[in-house]
Amino acid sequence: MRDKRTRTKKVICVKTYSGNEVLDLTVYCHAGLFALLQFIAPAIYRDLGKPAEAVQQGQPPEASAVRVRHVRSSGVI
Repeated sequence: MRDKRTRTKKVICVKTYSGNEVLDLTVYCHAGLFALLQFIAPAIYRDLGKPAEAVQQGQPPEASAVRVRHVRSSGVI
């Protein structure tokens, strides 16, 4: 559309596709679960039935089986 008085064009954009927020959130959840299973606390989250039961009972998941990372060196001295 062109405005006769100001001689400027007005562009109207129409969205032709739907958003993919649901897909993005699903991928983020799977990535978070993968990180929990592989790197953060594999002893706790290998069997997801135990933490689910603990949460349903109102308790946090057991933290006793968590591996503690030790720092051997703080860098170059």
